[in-house]
Amino acid sequence: MIQEKEFSNQALEKLHKNAQSEINFSLHAKKIDHDIRQLGAAMYNLWLPETQIMPYIVHPQEEILGLVYGRYQQVEGDVVGRGVLIATPDRVLLIDKKPLFTKTAEIAYRVISAVTYSKVLFIGNVTIHTRMGKINVRTFNQKCAYNFVEAIEAILFKDESMTYQE
Repeated sequence: MIQEKEFSNQALEKLHKNAQSEINFSLHAKKIDHDIRQLGAAMYNLWLPETQIMPYIVHPQEEILGLVYGRYQQVEGDVVGRGVLIATPDRVLLIDKKPLFTKTAEIAYRVISAVTYSKVLFIGNVTIHTRMGKINVRTFNQKCAYNFVEAIEAILFKDESMTYQE
């Protein structure tokens, strides 16, 4: 199941402030920063608006297993933008931050049938194949892309009840 939501920046901050205190939020933001550095995010990625909004969207108890930054295309709807795909133990998130709103899409692992990775020179393509279509992300950060694919495959192969089989 792919769930898409759009929030204004003020609504997103208000939602999150009700859920956490300032101290917990600061620790959560530092943990996310540490995790994405460990996964191979470049300094450029740390300054992107999608990275700045992550603590508001990723739950405090969630661990970031992989992420890939780049230009994405949702093939079934011809939606194109720039964002980040994040793999957590429970879900995959697509975050696209614009100046006035934030678009998020949540993808459950049970609808993901495959993930592919291809590389041509210094440009990589990560594609998530779902029952509703596919999401393709073009990236220059090969380390993040590789870690993202490994995280998705590990979760899909760990519990085959999460995958769709005919």
